[in-house]
Amino acid sequence: MRTSQKLSFLAVALLLPCLSASAKHGDVKNASRPISGVTSTFQLLNAVIRSGEPINIRITLHNESASPVEFRYVTGSFIEHIRIYDARHREVPARVKAPFLESGAEKVVLQPGEQFTNVVTADLWQMYDLEAGTYALRFYYDLRLIADETLAAKSMKRYHNKDWILWDMKSYPLTVIDAEVSDASRNGLEHGERASTTIAFTASEDSEVSKNVARLGATIDNFLFAWGTPSHEERLVRTANLKWNQWPASFASIVPDVFAAEVAFLDGIACEIVLRSKQRITPDKMLRLAKPILPHFRPADFAKPRSDVNGIRIYALEDGTSVSVNEHKGYFVIVIKGQCYFRNEEVFDREAAKVRPPTSNH
Repeated sequence: MRTSQKLSFLAVALLLPCLSASAKHGDVKNASRPISGVTSTFQLLNAVIRSGEPINIRITLHNESASPVEFRYVTGSFIEHIRIYDARHREVPARVKAPFLESGAEKVVLQPGEQFTNVVTADLWQMYDLEAGTYALRFYYDLRLIADETLAAKSMKRYHNKDWILWDMKSYPLTVIDAEVSDASRNGLEHGERASTTIAFTASEDSEVSKNVARLGATIDNFLFAWGTPSHEERLVRTANLKWNQWPASFASIVPDVFAAEVAFLDGIACEIVLRSKQRITPDKMLRLAKPILPHFRPADFAKPRSDVNGIRIYALEDGTSVSVNEHKGYFVIVIKGQCYFRNEEVFDREAAKVRPPTSNH
């Protein structure tokens, strides 16, 4: 059984170079969050590792402000800045009895417009037990490292009193291979990863690679890869809204005449998907539409709507997702909301109000 799993993984992994030609859709401009006026870019120098091998990361800091900045980040145990997600976008927990890491911060003084590059090493195995497979790394920053205490306090308030925030909005793919994998195969995988440095591929339960990772819970990078450049893009502090006014032709056989899509993200993760269709959404068509969009699709969830009032059908899924279908101005609107939307509806409303203030008669 273990040999079969290894061969299946190799078959999946060796497909990566073939998919890398579309990597440009995964590139996200201005993905870094400015911290003290400093933006950061990251690059995995070895995106394919064997068990026990550390990863090397090139980090480039750029002071985009008009003043000198003392920027701090942890170098001795850079792993503190890293979170790991599996192929289903679930965060990988630290291993049992993982050490508590706490090291001093590196201080870099950057003049206005100055750039600084450094290569850091992170030993993931200090904190995690990773099986062979594909993962995605995301980088987080501790706001308590900001040298200016007043600015640090303002930043925490801006991010709702959080200490750690996403450092940038990208996901960085990492492949873990078995010790038995040959150096030649490893080099081929490494080449493919370098060509797609910001795309996180997901695998279905039967280990088949799926390029359609544009679904609830996926990242902005996933949607850009699968659906291409959006017609409109709005990125705020924690939320983002991307719109496509033309549905990708490759999906014409999957969804019933959808002509527009809109996705709401929280911290780079899709929480709500709105689709507009010119065709009446029958129960059969609802199943065809929902299957590629929902990460935990179950036909039984659509056997009967929870309510059907005034032509608005609402389905309540077992995992807490809500799907509604409504006719509006001659077309049909399908709204898919996950738990992350319901739990953070206040955040979405508050940030939307900053750019689209509610009208008032008072």
